[in-house]
Amino acid sequence: MNKTRGISKFMKFSLTLQKIQNLPLPQRKIIFWIITVFFSSILFSLYFINIKHKLENLSVEKTSEELKLPELKTETEKLPKFGIGEELKGIKNDINDIKKLIEESQKMKNQ
Repeated sequence: MNKTRGISKFMKFSLTLQKIQNLPLPQRKIIFWIITVFFSSILFSLYFINIKHKLENLSVEKTSEELKLPELKTETEKLPKFGIGEELKGIKNDINDIKKLIEESQKMKNQ
C-alpha cells in the first residue's frame, strides 16, 4: 500500500491548513473572505427558503381567527376619535394672530 493512501482525512486537512498558514497574509485574507462569503451565502439561502416555506403554509383564515380581526375592528370603531384637524386650524389661527400683532408692534415702533 502507498503511504499517501494510509494518511487519514484529518491528516490531509491538517496539511492543507499548514499550507494556508505558510501563505503570505494578503493571500490568507482572500481565502478567509472567500470562505466567509461562501458559508454566509449558504446560510442566507437556507434562511430565505425557510421563510418561503413558512409563508406558503400560512393560512390567512387561521391567522385572522387567531388575531380576532372582526372583534378588533369593532373595538377600534368604539375608540374615541380625536379632532386633530380642528386643533391644527386653531393653532394656525393663533400663529396668524401672533404674526399680525408682531407686524403691528413693528409698525408702531417705526412711526
